[in-house]
Amino acid sequence: MDSMPQLSFSNNRYRKSLRRTGLLALTLMLILNLYAAFYIQFADAATSQIIVMDKTQYLQSEPVTLSYKGAAANGKDWVGIYKTGDTPPGSGVAITWNYAKSGDGKVSFSGLAPGTYDALFLFNDGYTILDRKTFQVVTSMPVSGVTLDQPKIRMTQGDIQTLTATVSPGNANDQRVSWISSNPSIVSVTATGGIATLNANLPGTATVTSTTYDGNFKASATVRVDPPGYIRVSGISIDKQDVTLEKGQTTQVTATVAPVDAANPNVLWTSSNPSVASVVADVNGTATIQANSGGIASITATAADDEGYTVVSNITVHVPANGVLLDQANIQMVANQSVQLHATVSPADALNKNVIWSSSDPSIVQVTGLNDTTDATILGLKVGTAVITVRTVDGNFTQDCNVTVAVLDNTALKSAITAAQVKLDSASIGSKWGQYSQSAAGTLHAAISAANVVWSNVNATQTEVNQSVIALNSALQNFEGALNVNASIGDVAIISAHNGSTSVSSDWADIQRYDLNQDNEISIIDLQAMAKMIVNQ
Repeated sequence: MDSMPQLSFSNNRYRKSLRRTGLLALTLMLILNLYAAFYIQFADAATSQIIVMDKTQYLQSEPVTLSYKGAAANGKDWVGIYKTGDTPPGSGVAITWNYAKSGDGKVSFSGLAPGTYDALFLFNDGYTILDRKTFQVVTSMPVSGVTLDQPKIRMTQGDIQTLTATVSPGNANDQRVSWISSNPSIVSVTATGGIATLNANLPGTATVTSTTYDGNFKASATVRVDPPGYIRVSGISIDKQDVTLEKGQTTQVTATVAPVDAANPNVLWTSSNPSVASVVADVNGTATIQANSGGIASITATAADDEGYTVVSNITVHVPANGVLLDQANIQMVANQSVQLHATVSPADALNKNVIWSSSDPSIVQVTGLNDTTDATILGLKVGTAVITVRTVDGNFTQDCNVTVAVLDNTALKSAITAAQVKLDSASIGSKWGQYSQSAAGTLHAAISAANVVWSNVNATQTEVNQSVIALNSALQNFEGALNVNASIGDVAIISAHNGSTSVSSDWADIQRYDLNQDNEISIIDLQAMAKMIVNQ
């Protein structure tokens, strides 16, 4: 009976603990959901919200205007102007700022002192930076250039026309320009600011130039004045638009300007590639075209009265192919090895140099190059022989390359590597008698490494393997010649100190070189031999 209230109290406390645990779990879930919503909202914003400056330099007297894109619907995204390098809230405060209305829009800022600033696009009333752009406010904006709206003008005597100069940048402080005509008797100029009025006084040509006060930048227009009643060219045509010639042939073409009563019916002729086809003007709009070498050229006829009117005749000079040569007639290779082949089509100015490659047995040697090119890659697939043939598209001229795919014999290389490595491993390195220098050992080690690279290369040729054997044997021979044979009394002392040592001694590796009679023991015999060696030096 006494235990029942205690049991009831424990159950009540347990239920309260469960309720508290459940409330805590719900609170945590709510916090996580809010955080996830914020994170998703920020991640979406970060990929779409940007700001764009209309320029990177502003005069102190003009507003700084920028465009923003993708501002949040709640209107809490904002744009702040900071000193360059400031990163809120840790460093710096906004000099000025504005909220960004939902979607896309613009904001402007005025009253900024000269200096360099960053415009920051910030997220949801906070300091998470979505985008940053840098700009400058300057006290003056220098002129960087000037352009004219018309580089060439055609007028008739008595005409009046305007010409406009545009100074850049558009917010440069000094927008003033001056105007001058190279021949006022032909074209006179009166100007108001950047707009000039041109008066065509007499037939002829003059150059009108605009010059900026700031920086002395210039822009010029060529003005041509025609006499009253002058009939201008309004078009041009040619009788042969596409012509094919053999090398050495000639043909005539005729260009006709319109109208037929044009004041200047003359035609100017040019060739895009005179080495292929040259052109010489005749009379009455005709010209003679000479085919010089194989290829393609464009012959252009231009109205002398107005270079804006042109017409083209496309000339193809056909020089037939008369043969083909390969840079290799015989190739020896191993399986999985690739080799480059190059074909040369003759003559050098043949119009069509395209070729087709083929293999007599693609299961042994495969041609992996593309057709219609003079280069190909052949790949050995298995032991055997095959013939690679190149054939010209023009004329079907051919040449063969005999390819043998053999088993690579690298046993001599492996033996040379083993012998060199054994010699290097057993050598004593140092500056004493019977030792090899450190530099000699390094050279042999490098030669062994190079030989190993060739031995492990599945694409190595037999020639490369053979050359590697020769190089390694030469390096080994040079190493053996680097042995220090200048003995001294110190060497006699060493033999005396180790008299009786044998090949089982713990320091045998260090003193083995003093076993001059090679009986695996340091003895009086070795001492006598060393003494004799010193006497005979």
